[in-house]
Amino acid sequence: MCIAYPARILALETGSAVVDMAGRTRRASLLMTPDVEVGAWVLVAAGTVVRRIDAAEARELASQLDAAMTALVPPPPRQSVTPEGPGGSS
Repeated sequence: MCIAYPARILALETGSAVVDMAGRTRRASLLMTPDVEVGAWVLVAAGTVVRRIDAAEARELASQLDAAMTALVPPPPRQSVTPEGPGGSS
């Protein structure tokens, strides 16, 4: 399964763009959307820019995806620590 994620275009190259996806820099193909410019918000799926979106839609999509990931991936279990330190001593 592939999930599309909002990204902002940082740079354009021949046939591709360098994008920022949640703080990670990635390269994405512009085969489907060659008419974008630096600074534009886009939706990236399977390494391809599939369409242009506005900043509000990008924020909303990122928020929904982050919430879904939080629900699917629970935080790691907390370790019990006694006052004497891990393992404790009596």
